[in-house]
Amino acid sequence: MEEPGDYLKREREVREITLENISRETKVSVKALKALEANDFDALPPYPFVKGFIRSYSKCIGIDGDDAVLRYDAYLREKEADTGKGKKKKRGDREEKSLVEASGRLTFFLDEEKKGGVSGRGGIYKYCQVKVILPIAIVILIVVIALFLLYPRSQPPTLRGVDTQSVPPAADVSSEKGVKALSPPQAPPQDSMSRPSTTSQELTLQMTAKKPTWMSVEIDDEPPPLEVSLGEGETVSWKAKRGFSLLIGNAGGVEGVLNGKPLASFGEEGKVVRINLVPPVDGEGGQ
Repeated sequence: MEEPGDYLKREREVREITLENISRETKVSVKALKALEANDFDALPPYPFVKGFIRSYSKCIGIDGDDAVLRYDAYLREKEADTGKGKKKKRGDREEKSLVEASGRLTFFLDEEKKGGVSGRGGIYKYCQVKVILPIAIVILIVVIALFLLYPRSQPPTLRGVDTQSVPPAADVSSEKGVKALSPPQAPPQDSMSRPSTTSQELTLQMTAKKPTWMSVEIDDEPPPLEVSLGEGETVSWKAKRGFSLLIGNAGGVEGVLNGKPLASFGEEGKVVRINLVPPVDGEGGQ
């Protein structure tokens, strides 16, 4: 089966399109495009972003993006199946080796018993204690230490090259009933701190692409996130009750409107950002 990167590179070269042209059009770095064509997916961001890269790349060179993504999914399944077979073969080899070792130990024990080296039940007990119980105790101790070291340090995965920030609405937050955006790092003006109490009003978010971009959208904190790839001038909208969490691949390439109210700029063009838009907490309001 032809690997996805080889397929994309072949289609690009047939059309005589350079990686620099694709990078300018899709805002994906040339380094990332080279890794994509080389099937070096370990050097790229997680799975949803690679899908977005493939769709943008395919659109730029004029091929079917859905077909290219299906090729990528088939490649991952085949690779996972090959990895599983390798692990199964190694496990079978270890089991066979263990059986051979156990057989050798039993033969040794029987020979020693005939020679008088292991006598009576006391001899059998000592042999089992040294040859069986001790290795098991060592294995259990190693597992406990590994769990102790690894579990407290587990953290949620982070995305390379992704800046997380919150974007406020363009107009005064207090004028939008039951809706607010998380404040930016700098302190807001004193008069913008007051917010109305939470209402049951439904949130409507509309995103319009000024430049080609991709987005991952999580609605009401309910996975899995929705993934979209927008061309210039395309618009998409969503509704939520508790809020939105957006991951935007080209911050300066999109504009947002929340409940009919324009949002401020999400950032510079070509920058990857995470945006959280949520209603205020019950009981919040002007002091």
